[in-house]
Amino acid sequence: MISSKSFLLSTVSVLFILGNARAVTLGQIDDFQDGTTQGWIHGNASPDPPSNIADGGPGGVGDNYLQVKSNGVGGAGSRLVAFNESQWIGDYLSAGVTSIAASVNNLGQTDLNLRFVLGGGTSFTYYVTSDPIALPSGSGWQDITFDLSSTGVTVFSGPDSYEDVFSTVSHARIISNPLLEFRGEIIDALLGIDNISANGSTRDGDFDFDDDVDGNDFLIWQRGNSPNGIPSGDLGLWQSNYGTPLAVAQNAVPEPSCTILLLGVVLGLLPHRGQR
Repeated sequence: MISSKSFLLSTVSVLFILGNARAVTLGQIDDFQDGTTQGWIHGNASPDPPSNIADGGPGGVGDNYLQVKSNGVGGAGSRLVAFNESQWIGDYLSAGVTSIAASVNNLGQTDLNLRFVLGGGTSFTYYVTSDPIALPSGSGWQDITFDLSSTGVTVFSGPDSYEDVFSTVSHARIISNPLLEFRGEIIDALLGIDNISANGSTRDGDFDFDDDVDGNDFLIWQRGNSPNGIPSGDLGLWQSNYGTPLAVAQNAVPEPSCTILLLGVVLGLLPHRGQR
């Protein structure tokens, strides 16, 4: 007979394995060529859930894509939204994912305003891409990118920080809404989506993934939230790339302000003698 302790340990192990298997990874892509929706869904009661279309993607004949509908009449299925709680959850910070690219096609009669939404954190907080991407009716296939850096998203609800949410994402969604919202707008729409991919910054020392290396990245390292932690070489990466363009980042020399900042930190860590 299996003991309660053994059962608990087995359950935890299974959940750990499943969680890792579903974690977001840099470079992953949903191309829908397997004939499924690859985990993109609507709410349970939606009359028109996302579907896989076998032809007509950006690659033409034989290129599958995801089709997302909304009816705009109110109630289930009225909002343009697609959820994912499988391969698009996990630790975006450790994975280095700073943007989501996709090919999209507005197949309906109404203009769309696309956003990417992520939810997570201990109190479950939503972050929404700050600027909607306009997609007019009859757009044809267009390549777009959602900026997920700390400067590209805005907190919509909840108290959790950017770092807390993006290291524990448990919900992702694509919506259309001209307003800063985590829900899709109520709209009669038809959207094609393909080649959803996870992209990242190529700049060493860019710990907040906003495509520059500045004081904010130093603070992330100082708090132990850089990819490899305080004891690693992350500080050296930051020093070498501070305040420099990407093209010359590898051999850069830290600016004076960087040195002053580092000196202040070092002095703050030294033991203080009491006055006699």
